[in-house]
Amino acid sequence: MAARDENSFDAGGEGYTGPPEAQRPEPGWRVPGTFAVHPPRTLPDQDMAAIAADEWKATLVTRWLAGAAGAVVVVALIVTLVRLG
Repeated sequence: MAARDENSFDAGGEGYTGPPEAQRPEPGWRVPGTFAVHPPRTLPDQDMAAIAADEWKATLVTRWLAGAAGAVVVVALIVTLVRLG
């Protein structure tokens, strides 16, 4: 039995010859047919004032949650330091 390398594959004694060669299309060949595309629809107008108000509310919620999380971390740190000391 012949020694095999871990990347070899025995396919009846022939090695891997690679993928078949690509054939060029005939000169002047084009894709057969096209589809009619409809124009894009118009989008509704946006209420920029409402969007800005919603973004401000989301910013406030984010800041309050970050503050609360920071307070919890500070309290946990103080409790840990008091127990160690």
